[in-house]
Amino acid sequence: MRYNLYAYNGNDAFGIYSIGYSDDKLVTRFGPAQRNNYIIHYVLSGHGYFNNHIVKKGQGFLITPGMIEHYYPDSKTPWAFLWIILNDSVNNNAIFKEYNANPKTNIFEYNNIMKNNTIILVRIFTLFAGCITLFLTLLTIILKIHELLLLCYLTFIHQFL
Repeated sequence: MRYNLYAYNGNDAFGIYSIGYSDDKLVTRFGPAQRNNYIIHYVLSGHGYFNNHIVKKGQGFLITPGMIEHYYPDSKTPWAFLWIILNDSVNNNAIFKEYNANPKTNIFEYNNIMKNNTIILVRIFTLFAGCITLFLTLLTIILKIHELLLLCYLTFIHQFL
């Protein structure tokens, strides 16, 4: 089964095009081919192969634009994974470095991310703070509009009393 947890809707505030999950053998395979995206895959269970290298639970792999990619699940213990497809090329180069992936295979261990995740956490916090600020600004505008409408209504009613 394939689940899109998030899909791009025209608002690119996070630089994320898509977030998804699948354990379907037909969905969790691709290539050999090239795409023009930054993609992160997190293997949640089972294992599979990325460019002829085994990738198992607790690992993931990174794809960069123009890279030849070929991945598929193991036939006996197929994987389930999450993916994140990103749009922001400037920041993604810096973020991809934080994964400490093997430079030859682009495969990373989850625990290596935790050793040096400051940039990732700062970016997430900054985006979250920006969303909260935007939400509060919109809420303030809505309250001001509501106040204005109430004032207009009271003025209108007062004319007939």
